[in-house]
Amino acid sequence: MLSISLMHREIVCKCIGSMMLLLAGSFCGLRYRSILGLRLEQIKSLSRILLRIHSEIRCTLTTLPECFQLAGSQEHNVVGQWFENVGTQLKANGCLSLEQVWNNEVQSLQRQSCLGKEELQELLRFGLQLGTLDKQMQLNLIEQLQNNLDTLYCRLDPEIRKKQKLYTSLGILGSLFVIILLV
Repeated sequence: MLSISLMHREIVCKCIGSMMLLLAGSFCGLRYRSILGLRLEQIKSLSRILLRIHSEIRCTLTTLPECFQLAGSQEHNVVGQWFENVGTQLKANGCLSLEQVWNNEVQSLQRQSCLGKEELQELLRFGLQLGTLDKQMQLNLIEQLQNNLDTLYCRLDPEIRKKQKLYTSLGILGSLFVIILLV
């Protein structure tokens, strides 16, 4: 009787442990999947904000800090908050150049967002030339960055969709493999 009770307890513990491993592996796979999805969303958000900035500069002759704040306030995500912050920093830090503020803020965006190295490099290149050109050249620069981001999005979309499926499957299969090894 005692050995049957111990055997049941052992089986129950193994089943509970197996379920916990399966859930943890599945959660990890889904988490990585969502991070990749956020990257695509943030690239699209960047593109929308740039379109708004382009319109503000072309139609209303608004200054860059005001454009950044206005366009950023219309996107309710990390990228929108970042643009708002850039605008605030540009207004507040009269002693720092636009390039210095931009580089500092791109570094903070890297920590806060899911954007990849390619997108961040595009933003850094954009910041090097921003504010030093006349109105038409700034508009052309914004259009060029938008085109680069759209091209990058089109290239990354199918690749990320495949990786999302892969991460989900790997999370589940990896946890099943560990369960088999342990049981």
